[in-house]
Amino acid sequence: MDPPGGGREDTDFTTKDTVIRELREESGLEAHVGPLMFIREFAEISGDTYHLELYYLLENITGEITLKNLKGLGRDEFYISETRWVPLDEAANLKIYPACLIDETQKQLSSRTIIPQYLGRETEGDY
Repeated sequence: MDPPGGGREDTDFTTKDTVIRELREESGLEAHVGPLMFIREFAEISGDTYHLELYYLLENITGEITLKNLKGLGRDEFYISETRWVPLDEAANLKIYPACLIDETQKQLSSRTIIPQYLGRETEGDY
């Protein structure tokens, strides 16, 4: 299970704008984008691509979760096969990468203090 991908588009003025758009496109949901929780870097050598992943806390989520918005979006339409809510305590049973997201999210939410945490930089082949 991967978080939504996506990237910045010309209409996105901030990374939070990108999150709002991607959430709407890939799930049909709307939300307030809260504080930044995690930062992760990934170098994809085979594709000569650098990824900067930013994970935000989403609050006040509304709407009905659906895949209908993916129609006509290109590869996402075929790549994303399911969107659903998973309770955090059940997430440990799923393949989530990076795996530390589960424990680190639980720690931050239980402490009620969100402090951006750097999860490191990986290079394709390191894992």
